[in-house]
Amino acid sequence: MTIKDKPKTKLKLMMEKRNINRKQLINLINKEFPNLPISPDAISRISNGQRKNYQISTLLRLCKCLNCTPNDLLEYEHLIKISKRKLK
Repeated sequence: MTIKDKPKTKLKLMMEKRNINRKQLINLINKEFPNLPISPDAISRISNGQRKNYQISTLLRLCKCLNCTPNDLLEYEHLIKISKRKLK
């Protein structure tokens, strides 16, 4: 699997839908999960698509604070098409 074959993030879109900015999201996560804080840099990199590999716990914290599911935050349909092509 190459970098292009990774799931793409829809975090920015979800933040827009929830009318929340990065600073507000960071504060919400750090308040909700004081033992698992998240850095502003991490949120910035994830939302801009620069950080493709991050822990499941990060994804779940984002989902909890944005009231959504992992499917709402990750775009992976292109991976299904790639897998189908490889099977043929």
